[in-house]
Amino acid sequence: MKILLAALLAIGGIVSVAAQTDVQLKRRLENFIGFNKQLNFDSVIAYTYPKIFTLVTREELLESLKNSFENEALNIALDDIRTDTVFPVFMVQGGKYARISYSMKMIMRLKSKGGDTSGQKEQTEAVVSGLQTQFGNDKVHTDSSGNIILQMKAQMLAAKDKYAKDWCFVNLREGDANIVQLFSKEILNKAAAYH
Repeated sequence: MKILLAALLAIGGIVSVAAQTDVQLKRRLENFIGFNKQLNFDSVIAYTYPKIFTLVTREELLESLKNSFENEALNIALDDIRTDTVFPVFMVQGGKYARISYSMKMIMRLKSKGGDTSGQKEQTEAVVSGLQTQFGNDKVHTDSSGNIILQMKAQMLAAKDKYAKDWCFVNLREGDANIVQLFSKEILNKAAAYH
């Protein structure tokens, strides 16, 4: 009877720790998504998996993010970002990881040069065609204002390990050669097992 009671207490303790971790992960994920929605790039970088800075400096990543969302050719806004699934947390070599699937709507607006809108419709159609080739016809369209709308589903990996004392995030893109420089094959295989 004492053994059964001890086992139940141990299981309760494990469940309690797991629940706390899930709460921390959920809070950090909500913050990260909010910062992305607000295009608060400094905060996005603060929540980005730190080992990525062995591949690119913080300044380079920050500049790249800013240039991606606002440049001479187009403005991009993120709308309706939501978490679809947070898969179970798994452990590898003392680190904690979780695969997360999310979806979002990206709104892109081509800029006219000096107010000249001639050719803008053709440019928009060309961009839409290219995005449809990459993401699928059903994921890309234009709205009545001429904005390009891209509906995306994507994956990220949450990590809390020797590089990240709090939960941090990095996108998981199939075929991304950089991801194997950030995580071991064991971690990536475990993450891939969840879908």
